[in-house]
Amino acid sequence: VASLYGSPSLELGRAEPLDPINKLELVSESEDEQHAQWVKEGSSEGETESMDDWDWLIGDGRDEDDGGEALHEGEEGEGEEGAGEELCLRVGTLNVREGSWREPERLEAIVAYLAEQQFDALALQELNHWTADTLREKALQWGHEYSAILVTDSKYNLGFTSSIPFTLVRARKEGFHHGMLHVAYERLDEAVPEDYLAGIPPGGNPYAFDDTDEQDDDDDLDSVQPDMLEGTLHMIVTHLDPHDAAKRLEEAHHIDRQGREHPLLLVFGDLNALSPSDREFYSRYDLLSTLLATPELKRKFVYTNEAGDEAIDYRVIEKLFTGGRLVDVTASDEMEEGHLENTVPTAINDDPYHVAPMRLDYILSTPEFAQYLHFAHVDNTNATQHLSDHLPVIAEFCFV
Repeated sequence: VASLYGSPSLELGRAEPLDPINKLELVSESEDEQHAQWVKEGSSEGETESMDDWDWLIGDGRDEDDGGEALHEGEEGEGEEGAGEELCLRVGTLNVREGSWREPERLEAIVAYLAEQQFDALALQELNHWTADTLREKALQWGHEYSAILVTDSKYNLGFTSSIPFTLVRARKEGFHHGMLHVAYERLDEAVPEDYLAGIPPGGNPYAFDDTDEQDDDDDLDSVQPDMLEGTLHMIVTHLDPHDAAKRLEEAHHIDRQGREHPLLLVFGDLNALSPSDREFYSRYDLLSTLLATPELKRKFVYTNEAGDEAIDYRVIEKLFTGGRLVDVTASDEMEEGHLENTVPTAINDDPYHVAPMRLDYILSTPEFAQYLHFAHVDNTNATQHLSDHLPVIAEFCFV
């Protein structure tokens, strides 16, 4: 695989490593003062190399001879009849509530929970006061050698950790209240099963992808078709605007194009948006009246529809469904019957916006990858009720 982003000495496989300088120049989209740094393998603690004016973007990797852990094995006999051992990818997302930096006991509980879950990939939001070193240290405690962090202007940082090497394709702040991390797994024979990779044309390069020159603001998504020959699994971590429905809709447009371009894509995060999949539950309990009670809640979750009526705003998730071709892996038939797997509030909630049971945290997938879904759910237990003001969302994808 290509080296971890920004780490020229960390080649992790057979493909040629990316040129970090060219990559950084391509990824940069704003004229804000920026700077990137990485820890060199074998360097003393705290020793870093840096490139001037890139301090908001930090990637980290490990030994160039270490290909990373393979995906974990599923239970024998699961899946289709006659199937043998399965290879499974277990992923999760969690908003940790302002980094837990003032609550060491809660942070310790979060780390212990994440270690217990044995995720292959993990998306994290609200890493307030976390640095690359903080994330690297904590990630090792839950078994992940590879990590990337986006230090945002809002200070509500985004993180991604993995037991498998990845490339950081993009770390974007422009156009977002918080930001967006976009990573991609290069093809790993020992980790990525052949049967779910798209076919590679004769002489084609299975490692090639370019997500740096797209026109995210192009309104015409109908002309964008996914490259079904692309064999790379992409993942996006984001945390959408917490205050304004209209701004979230703009942010969603920076993401939906990715679902059009990449056939294998997962989107994770606290999207601060309500899903039409949960419409029956919200209607049954008259959530709209609750949201209209205060101007702040109205601004966050309500809009005026074409008929001139105030209505719950489902447009962000609908846009990701229609514009981005994404599906909600935690949605189920039970939701259509009025059941809700809410992610807020929790037992330790102190967020005034979490006034009723709502689902704000998601794992979304392209249809091509969703066909391998083994299960997905909101992890709602007594323990997780006390980890954060959001509940974790977990999904597992299995391949025979």
